[in-house]
Amino acid sequence: MRARAAVARRLAAEAEENRLEAESSREAAERRREEAEAFELLLQQQIDTVADRVEKRSQGSQRRYLLYGVLAGALATIVLDATKTYWAFWM
Repeated sequence: MRARAAVARRLAAEAEENRLEAESSREAAERRREEAEAFELLLQQQIDTVADRVEKRSQGSQRRYLLYGVLAGALATIVLDATKTYWAFWM
């Protein structure tokens, strides 16, 4: 009888220990999941920040090249008009 009671107590203690380990594992898994979500959110914010910077830089470059194109067109028009006037006057 005493042996059965001792075995029962030992099994109960092992069951309690297993339950505590399982609970600890669940808590650790939950913590890891939360840390992973926080890291993913931080990474996404950094990606968005870099993408915004690249987009702004790209827009600035587009405006600059558009301005260069307009200026080149205006200069070409002036040169062509001057050439036509020169040829019309001297020829």
